[in-house]
Amino acid sequence: MRILLVNPPIYDYTAYDFWLKPLGLLYVGALLEKEGYEVKLFDFTDRFHPEFGEKKSDEYGRGKFKKERVENPLPIRRYFKRYGIPSRVFEDFLKSWKPDFVLLTTTMTYWYPGAREVLLTLEKYGIPCGIGGIYASLLPDHARSIGFEHVFSKRDLSDFSSFFGVRVPPFRDFPHVPYHHYPVLSYAVILTSTGCPFRCSYCASPILFPKREEREIEDVVDEIEKLHKERGIVNFAFYDDALLFPPERAKALWEEIVRRKLKVRFHTPNGLHVRFIDREMAQLLKKAGFVEPRLSFEGRGKEKRENKLEISEFERALTYLDEAGYKREELRVYVLAGMPEEKNVMEDLKYLASLGVKISLAEFSPIPGTRYALDKDPLWHNKTAFPYLYGRENEIEEYKQFVKVANQRRELCGYLQVS
Repeated sequence: MRILLVNPPIYDYTAYDFWLKPLGLLYVGALLEKEGYEVKLFDFTDRFHPEFGEKKSDEYGRGKFKKERVENPLPIRRYFKRYGIPSRVFEDFLKSWKPDFVLLTTTMTYWYPGAREVLLTLEKYGIPCGIGGIYASLLPDHARSIGFEHVFSKRDLSDFSSFFGVRVPPFRDFPHVPYHHYPVLSYAVILTSTGCPFRCSYCASPILFPKREEREIEDVVDEIEKLHKERGIVNFAFYDDALLFPPERAKALWEEIVRRKLKVRFHTPNGLHVRFIDREMAQLLKKAGFVEPRLSFEGRGKEKRENKLEISEFERALTYLDEAGYKREELRVYVLAGMPEEKNVMEDLKYLASLGVKISLAEFSPIPGTRYALDKDPLWHNKTAFPYLYGRENEIEEYKQFVKVANQRRELCGYLQVS
């Protein structure tokens, strides 16, 4: 039986290949292949598809998606765009390969227009399909309402298992990610664990992964080493929600990477919990090859963000990273902005600017099933659209401008010091 995996185009106000890969869909594909299914992948966001010609990446493997402006579905003053391979290319693929079933994924709840586009195309050719992923798990009824008959929403994959007759092992026994579906690969994403010890009221992790599971350290490093040696991959991005927890396991993982002398670079798009960075952890992060570590900052308004981090802990971690050989301008610090009732963001931004780190604004968006769930069309979950509901778009823009200027000033100071 032929199964086609599809990662739909993205409909959004902004999008960038910031180490984006449909990891869950790829894992599902690996399980299907193991059971003897014939599996192929069509990733609308594959920047190296022949349709795009030569696409440039930065030194860390990231880059811009092909885009086109489309009609804005919401009454806000921003351009709405479609990112990804043209639909006609997908239709040509369907005609040539003729799958028996198509399995889609969608990450963000507000990206459902891309899934809807794929569904309409499949209906035109009479090809059955189903949808899984974060959107389907958080909003299964909405997925059905836009036309999907088969919605795989169980986080333990029990519905997927029974539908396809596939055994789903514990996460620690999952096969490696089947990157052979990508002829050209500028980076790889890695997941060493699922779940998070924290239970933040604004986060979907406890809903999506209520139980923490960990892979064996040897297996993780084997996967990294194989991709490095066989595919020449240098850049790896970790998708873990709590990569440094527990710290003893994280240190053992970095020590194994150092022992194997792998000349690679590691990235942390989800941000690292600073409380786990002691002197030894900082040294190991540097030796293992972490570049521009991205740190999570919970802020001086910590009573608003569940008391996860004291300011002294943050400054102590920066000192350890200094000692390990990182420059302050190499450190990226996430600051969450736009949460309801939050009043301390500008204070946090000024504080971080005084420390000389680079700031990354993490714009809040409401997630179904959390304390901040929003009973509106999922398009309003978008971080760009959400502030317009409460008249806070100018406030967010003010934060962005402050961050832009602070980071430019930081870069200028660093340049002057070098020269």
